[in-house]
Amino acid sequence: MNGIMDNYRKNPPKTLGGIDIAKVRDIKNGAEGLPPSDVLQFFLSDGTVVSARPSGTEPKIKFYASCCAKVGSGGLSAAKDEAARKLDAIKKDIRAVIGE
Repeated sequence: MNGIMDNYRKNPPKTLGGIDIAKVRDIKNGAEGLPPSDVLQFFLSDGTVVSARPSGTEPKIKFYASCCAKVGSGGLSAAKDEAARKLDAIKKDIRAVIGE
C-alpha cells in the first residue's frame, strides 16, 4: 500500500480513464484547510474527482470516484451510461497501477 501511494505521489498520472488530470491534491501534510490524512485526490478536467486512501483496517487502498456527465439530448439514461463508461476506464487505469 505504501509503495503504491508513494508512487502516486512521486509520479502522479497525467490522465485517468483517458481524461486529463487538472490538479492533484495531497492531503498527507494537510492541504487547503484540511487536517493531515494519507489521501490523494485527482481532479480531472471534466469535473470528475478520484480520491485514494489506504484502509485503516485492511491491507488495501480504497478509491472513491465522483464522475460527471452532462444530461444532453439522450436524457438521463445516456448520461448515466457515459458516467459508467468513464468509471470503467478509470478503474482500468487504477487496476493497471495496483496490479489487479
